[in-house]
Amino acid sequence: MRLSGCIRTSEELWDLLINKRTTRSKVPPNLFNIARFYSQIEVAGTMPIDEVHSLSDDDPRDAFDIYFSMSKKEVEAIDPQQKMLLECRWRSWLGLANRVSYVLDFRGPSCTVRTASIHSGECDSAVVAGTNLIFFPELYLSMSSQGVLAKYGGCKTFDSTAVGFCHGQGIAAVYVKALKDCGTDTVRSVIRSTASNSLIRRAYRQAALGPSDTAYFVAHGTGIKTGDLIECEAISGLFDEAGGLFLGSIKPNLGHGEGVAGITSVIAASLALEHSTIPSNINFNKLKPTIAPNKATIEIPTEPAARPASYSRPVYVNSFGVGGSYCHRSFETLPFSSISP
Repeated sequence: MRLSGCIRTSEELWDLLINKRTTRSKVPPNLFNIARFYSQIEVAGTMPIDEVHSLSDDDPRDAFDIYFSMSKKEVEAIDPQQKMLLECRWRSWLGLANRVSYVLDFRGPSCTVRTASIHSGECDSAVVAGTNLIFFPELYLSMSSQGVLAKYGGCKTFDSTAVGFCHGQGIAAVYVKALKDCGTDTVRSVIRSTASNSLIRRAYRQAALGPSDTAYFVAHGTGIKTGDLIECEAISGLFDEAGGLFLGSIKPNLGHGEGVAGITSVIAASLALEHSTIPSNINFNKLKPTIAPNKATIEIPTEPAARPASYSRPVYVNSFGVGGSYCHRSFETLPFSSISP
């Protein structure tokens, strides 16, 4: 992985989450000249935010290792996201789709998706990755005009003062394969079920899971007023019979990574399982009033908490697409009671 704040490993990501830190900083000059576009006064062609969750002070366009058989001319011409994704996918074994498949000689299906739930027998294993690198101000200006960017203080998911999100850059990849084929491989977590749109309850039934099986839900949680409310209402509808549920998001820590947001949440959920700890939801003080009716079901952790021993099973993860679609996954550690391929 290569996430904002120079995060390269899962250990560094967990350190960020457990110590309640954020990677938010001023837009660095190697991305674009923010001074030309930043304005606290609403003027066409400007934006009221000058912060981002950037990778580092190094220009991502220059980053590339030498162990891929590509000419210098080809390296200079390809999308920087492809270059960095090749590195991350290589490390996902040790630790955009068609380009990666070609360079690494993958022979199975190769596709680029914005929101997806993959569960088929087309291949024995897969590298699943996401990317989000922003080098130009146009996207900031567009989203600013839509009113979804936080004007100050970054993303404050579920908080009464939340007004949107801050962009997050990053590239991350995970390696997945059938559990029955893992042998002596290190298994960081097990995918128990996946679902899209209205099929969540059916996915739970198929995996023999229920609301009482978990204590932690990693939400999409962008800090957008309407989005947070709708997501909380949906989660409450699923878990109202289960009592208290810890609900958090990593976007206050890392920003909204868009194309990399979902895979980063998956990694964070796996780390929470490994450490038997629920990380805090930073930038949170008071529940948004419109969400308040659901507070009997939902608890927002403001400090890291030990995962209750009575909840030894899955962590759930939500990811939403910009067009309104969403994907839901449940993850569990080994051993668990009912192993299926």
